[in-house]
Amino acid sequence: MIESFCIVDIKERVTKDKKLYYYVVIYSDCEYIERVYISSSLYSKLRNVSPERLTSLTIDNYLTKIKRGEKFVYYFTPDFSDMIEDL
Repeated sequence: MIESFCIVDIKERVTKDKKLYYYVVIYSDCEYIERVYISSSLYSKLRNVSPERLTSLTIDNYLTKIKRGEKFVYYFTPDFSDMIEDL
């Protein structure tokens, strides 16, 4: 079965030690999958995309899944940022 991913939200988070992180919440086939941490520049680009357009983006080809210990972590490929600029 081929998974279909979508961005549901973009958020920022401040940790206890006052560090600021940006991430997107992704779903696969309507189920929560993961937070994908992103750079501040990509966060700024994504903030300029309308919520409707953001959730309709096809991001399947821009995600990389890497196993870290017992868990999988998702990352966006470098060309994802270029795709966002072209919107």
